[in-house]
Amino acid sequence: MNILRLDGCTPEPLASYLKALAVLRLVAEQRDPDARGWWDGDAFVLESKLDRPSLVSFFLEDYAPSPFVAPWNGGSGFYPGDNTEGVNLIRSSDSIRLKCYRETLKEISTWQLMKAELKSRKEEIIAQCRSRLPDVALEWIDAAVGLTDDHKPSYAPILGTGGNEGRLEYTNSFMRRIADLLLSSPPHPSCESLLRNALFAEPTEGLSKESVGQHDPGRAGGFNQGSGIENKDFPTNPWNFVLTFEGSPVWAGSVTRRQSMLGGRLLASPFTVRASPVGYSSGAASDAATARAEIWTPLWDRPASYPEVRSFLSEGRAEVGTRPARVGIEFAEAASSLGVDRGISQFVRYALLKRRGDSYVALPTGRFNVRFRSESDLIRELNPLTAQFDGFVRGMGDNCPASLKSARRNIDSAIYELLLHSGSSWTQALVRSIGVAEQLLARRPVNKSTRRPIVGLSPRWIEAADDGSVEVRLAASLASIRGEGKVGPLRASLAPIDPLNSPW
Repeated sequence: MNILRLDGCTPEPLASYLKALAVLRLVAEQRDPDARGWWDGDAFVLESKLDRPSLVSFFLEDYAPSPFVAPWNGGSGFYPGDNTEGVNLIRSSDSIRLKCYRETLKEISTWQLMKAELKSRKEEIIAQCRSRLPDVALEWIDAAVGLTDDHKPSYAPILGTGGNEGRLEYTNSFMRRIADLLLSSPPHPSCESLLRNALFAEPTEGLSKESVGQHDPGRAGGFNQGSGIENKDFPTNPWNFVLTFEGSPVWAGSVTRRQSMLGGRLLASPFTVRASPVGYSSGAASDAATARAEIWTPLWDRPASYPEVRSFLSEGRAEVGTRPARVGIEFAEAASSLGVDRGISQFVRYALLKRRGDSYVALPTGRFNVRFRSESDLIRELNPLTAQFDGFVRGMGDNCPASLKSARRNIDSAIYELLLHSGSSWTQALVRSIGVAEQLLARRPVNKSTRRPIVGLSPRWIEAADDGSVEVRLAASLASIRGEGKVGPLRASLAPIDPLNSPW
């Protein structure tokens, strides 16, 4: 067995992470079932019978592209006015490695698709794909789209809206790049050099100006997206695009039933939750509403076969107590309380954010080490109180002051930083953010306040915040004052609390 370090397959950006999954999948399915892979620092490591030259030779001469199609999308190459360059070249090819692709395209060509009927037939076309296309094509469909109980499409955030991102239709772009790399006559002059760049980060020429989409923000185009000021058309490697989407079937979701949906179903994508706009410098309160999702990509440092990787991704857990994590903050809590699968050493967190008009980018927002942090027990104590706070804020509707919303978001930010770093200074920062929120609540008119202070936290908070300083000792001694009669606790002098009916 040979051990190859793939320096071109890194944990960031998301496109490069998916490339690593693609290499493991394709080698295992098409050449060496015993292949294994793992992460070593900032590179993916492949162990297989292929050495460096034979891995390159496999992709150049034998690799059979997966038949990615999305006839439920306009611009997919099956409708009048679509770019059909890649579709036509694959259809007319006699290459044995594209046999399954040709059969898939031939089947779709018999469906009499009409663009005017696309919107009304989308669900029917998706169902048709599942029942009539070859099994190898279903992996992509599982990763991109599912049908719920009411036969409405549900999309996995990692692949946009069913394999489509604005004007960029993934499968059509994939076919055009496959045709350019593998079917060009004469052969693509930089095909091998580009492949070596994609796999091993070797220098190359022959980059092209093509759209890459949300998975590689630095090359997605637009101002200030890359290393320069104006990178409107950043050169890209077509092999990077091909391998990015060859990795997406590994991330296949499944349509699962969720009790809170009253019997409905939704597409569950691995390690994907609602966004929490904290933990990164460009985070804004509006991201909670406009972000598509958060994706936490796992890194593992022990050799794993492709079936093992596929299994833990399809069944991967991120649990807070006995329920799945639903938002980014809860995912951080799960990773800090060992509520995730064993064998994962680290997560790279991505937020799918609107940053290019109405387009999204998969912004890497940091790495989170998987290890037990005792502070996660403190956060579990706090969760019921933050839930009460959330209910109070929702109840105010549009009349909720921006200061209260900001204070609530600052609590989330402090929770995330505490779970990320741990330690007394971060615990103190969280306590301060809670105190600010309580002060704001105390200033509200009595008939509009929550009518009770934030209570119920255990003495463990004092221990966790204790850094040995005089300030902490003084704060603890003042907080422990227990007056009799009308004096009451110190908090009765700081907030509208009846000292005779205080919860202490």
